[in-house]
Amino acid sequence: MLAESIAFTAAHFHNGVVAKTQPTMEIRPSNPLLSTSALSRVTPLLASWKVGEIIEATVAARLSQEKLLLKINDVVVPARGNPPASTDEQLTPGATLKLEIVSVGKRPTLKVLNERPSATPQADAIRTQLPRQAPLTPLLANIVAFAQIAKERPNAFPQPLTDLVKQVLNNLPTPKTIEGGPGIKEALRTIGLFLENNVQQQQANRPISLERDIKGNLLRLLRELNGSRGENTAPLPNRSRELTTPTLLSAPTTAPGGNAITQVTKPLATPPLPTGANPTTYGLATPPPFKSTPAHPQPRVPPTLNTSSPLEMVVNNLIEQVEGALSRLRLTQLGHLPTDQSQGTSWLMELPIRRENGVDLIQLRLDQESTHGDRPKGNGWVVTLAFSFEELGPVYARISLVGKRVNAALNAERASTTKLISEHLSTLTSSFVQSGLEVGKVHCRQGKPSVQPSTSITKAILDTKA
Repeated sequence: MLAESIAFTAAHFHNGVVAKTQPTMEIRPSNPLLSTSALSRVTPLLASWKVGEIIEATVAARLSQEKLLLKINDVVVPARGNPPASTDEQLTPGATLKLEIVSVGKRPTLKVLNERPSATPQADAIRTQLPRQAPLTPLLANIVAFAQIAKERPNAFPQPLTDLVKQVLNNLPTPKTIEGGPGIKEALRTIGLFLENNVQQQQANRPISLERDIKGNLLRLLRELNGSRGENTAPLPNRSRELTTPTLLSAPTTAPGGNAITQVTKPLATPPLPTGANPTTYGLATPPPFKSTPAHPQPRVPPTLNTSSPLEMVVNNLIEQVEGALSRLRLTQLGHLPTDQSQGTSWLMELPIRRENGVDLIQLRLDQESTHGDRPKGNGWVVTLAFSFEELGPVYARISLVGKRVNAALNAERASTTKLISEHLSTLTSSFVQSGLEVGKVHCRQGKPSVQPSTSITKAILDTKA
């Protein structure tokens, strides 16, 4: 006689303790979705099962909350039940389940052995920050707009708030301050990723300033914004200990060049999106700058603030955007934790540049790659830049250095920009020669670059189930 039902005992974890739910899933032999021949294959499958045997099943379809089709040894088995919430995401189509046969006979019982990875502080931090993160460009646009409104209407906003917004804006790097190696090094030190380490150095009485740190200035601004709407009204003292954020990090890692930057711990899981989440909603149309994310240009966006914006709207908009920016910085820190030293060093950082008519954002990617085969011995470095200035459009630059040999490949999406860059390639080549480098290929082509870094972590985020 064909078995009337298969019951599943779903084993799931809560605070590390296994809990079992009442078996509720059943086979329905008369399922109209399956042909007679397909259903006839179920009987010998069930007869072959033995208690204690471990089998694998693939979720062929999720028909409803209670109904699904399982594929076991190429046999489609209709099942019905009420799975616990903890295993609900394991039962999505395509998911593979490991099952233990608990009993056989008229009502065979299976236990789901798949369990969710145990939570870690780092994984929890990633899941907390991911939906809160947002691109920096909307915030940068509104900071510029705020400063312009305050200039035209000196009494438009509370003076302490105006002062802090100006502090954020005026301490951003400029084209002049990032000229040369020391200028770029200082700009990268203040982009917010190394604040915690800089605080520790200051507390150890080392001569280091936190005045220009983007993350520190945003934390001060957020405190003042919350005070403007009646929250956390106590002023933020200008002391380094007040700039630290909740500890997400706890084992030392190093920045490019070998300097310890902060305290970090390796995360045990790739940050996932909630099931069915729209990546655009989570800011993943402009993905967080994790170490395996390709560099991409981010053009300016229009501000949402104007001269008629009421103070309440201004404060609320800025709070949301500052919080999104801080979450993005924290995600960037978490996304650059070391996982496999054999893969070399990779960094992807976002550098705001204050110009006369606004703020542009440059993504800078730095990869240390091991050389192979007939290439020179030693490690090679690849620097990738991506930006989109209003007058140039999207531009990509990839500079590789192995030993003393340098190659440069530039791409611009606009034909006029491609022509302009091509006309100045000789200047770039001369600067390489003056630096004592052997120049290989240097060229500029129109369009996006064909070579991108390895698989983006964004895809991993979308593919990973919580």
